[in-house]
Amino acid sequence: MSLHVREFGRPGQPVVVALHGFLGTGENWAELAGRLNVHLYAPDLPGHGQTSARPEGFGGTIALLEEWAQLHKISDASLLGYSMGGRLALGWALAHPGRWRALVLEGTSPGIANPAERTMRATLDDARARDLIERGVSDFLDDWQALPLFKSQQLLPPMRRAKMRALRERSRPEGLAWAIAALSPGRQPDYGSRLGELAMPVHLITGERDE
Repeated sequence: MSLHVREFGRPGQPVVVALHGFLGTGENWAELAGRLNVHLYAPDLPGHGQTSARPEGFGGTIALLEEWAQLHKISDASLLGYSMGGRLALGWALAHPGRWRALVLEGTSPGIANPAERTMRATLDDARARDLIERGVSDFLDDWQALPLFKSQQLLPPMRRAKMRALRERSRPEGLAWAIAALSPGRQPDYGSRLGELAMPVHLITGERDE
C-alpha cells in the first residue's frame, strides 16, 4: 500500500512530519510550512487526498506511516498532528518513541475510556459513513461544518472558508467514509492511561475560541 506524502521547505532544516485532520490533506500544512524554517513532510492520510490505501484500521494506519518513515530514514524529527491526525500522531509516538524529538498535538483527544461510550461513538461514525456515501461530500459537509465543534470557523474570512470548503470537496466519498469509520475515536485504543510513557517534550494546542 502506498502513502502519498507532500513535501515543503528544503532539506537541511529541522524535520517535521505533520498529520492533517479528517477531511484534510497534506496540502493543509503548506501555509504553516512557508512561515517556518523546516523541512516538512505532510502525508495524505488513508482515505484522503491522493492516498487510496485502506489499511487495517487505526493500528494498520500507524504501521503504514511507520513503514514510510523507515523507508525514508526519518529520525530526530518533530511530529505534529491535528484532530484525527493528532490521535494518530499520539499512537505513533507511543509505538515508536525513539523516532521523535518532540510531539505537538492540536485539538487532540487521547481516546475514550468508557466501553459504552466507545461503542456509541463507533456506531455514530458508522452512521456518518453511510450518510456520506448516500448524500455525497457536499451535502455531508453542510451538516459537518454546522456542528458546534466547528462554530468558531464561521469567524474566518469568507474567502478562507471558501478555500477550505473547496479543498474538502475534492475528497472521494468512499475514502472519507472508510476513514470516519475505521479511524473513529470509538475504535482507536484509549491512550489516556499511557500518556506518562511519553518521554519527549509534548506541546498541546487548543484554539483560543474553542470551548
